[in-house]
Amino acid sequence: MTAKTKYSLKLVFGSLIKNDYAIEGAKTLPWWIAVIMFILGTFLPVIPIMVNASKTYCASFVSSNVYDYDQALVTCGVELKNSDLYKFEVSNQQLLGYSRENTTDDFTLMSARWVESADLTPIATYNRVFEGKETRALNVYYTDRPSTGKVNSVSTMISSIESQKYVLGTDRVYNAETDTEVDAKKGVYIPSYLILYKDGMYSKIYKVNTTTASNSTYGGMDWKHANFTNLLDTVTTVEGMEANPVDRNYVKASFDNWRVIFNDCYKTQKVNNFWMTSGLYFGIYLILGVFMG
Repeated sequence: MTAKTKYSLKLVFGSLIKNDYAIEGAKTLPWWIAVIMFILGTFLPVIPIMVNASKTYCASFVSSNVYDYDQALVTCGVELKNSDLYKFEVSNQQLLGYSRENTTDDFTLMSARWVESADLTPIATYNRVFEGKETRALNVYYTDRPSTGKVNSVSTMISSIESQKYVLGTDRVYNAETDTEVDAKKGVYIPSYLILYKDGMYSKIYKVNTTTASNSTYGGMDWKHANFTNLLDTVTTVEGMEANPVDRNYVKASFDNWRVIFNDCYKTQKVNNFWMTSGLYFGIYLILGVFMG
């Protein structure tokens, strides 16, 4: 390597940490070296942002305290599977819900049974015993509403679900007219919930016996990368183990199945966010580079 090459490399890479090198390079090196310095100066700061965006996983919302969410979700999945009254299948990148009155009937689309506004179906619940009292820990719903929109969308449905509070120390929905002795702010709580819908899924975890949310899944989740057909079979099947929600080893393994589904449902949005975030910051650094240059 010649002395001139060493000198040029010193100025190019040195310009990333010290302006004096950039100024010296502008005076002594060819113009195309300045272009390389400019590109490096605008692209390299974006790399950590790109790496961070690529490591984002939807299942991270259950990486901290889950407030029995794992136990609740696994139990609901097993009970739904064992009851054999519901079936949820991915077809053409959509989740279709089927139900029947009893195991001798044929499955029919749940949407075919709905009339008027009855298009949100509670399909499973889980109660916990807290301080000697039974309270609601999780509600699971299914709907075929679209994910967005001002009217009759999952977005508006979420607001409706979160406005439904429960009386503290019970699994009973709070009613302001009849529960006059209950403090509307301190005597109520909101259970965690999971919504399965045609175009995706959404879940939020609430702290025990409070109206304070702890964590939630990301928005924009879909079924485009689902590598399964039957949802209940996928989440409840653990090789070499019986579906037993009392067994903590089984709960952990089954919950890992759920975590995989959360991550798969987020893949489309993850890619979109990766390019959107990276492009935004690259544009900001590009403008700053032009301005400062």
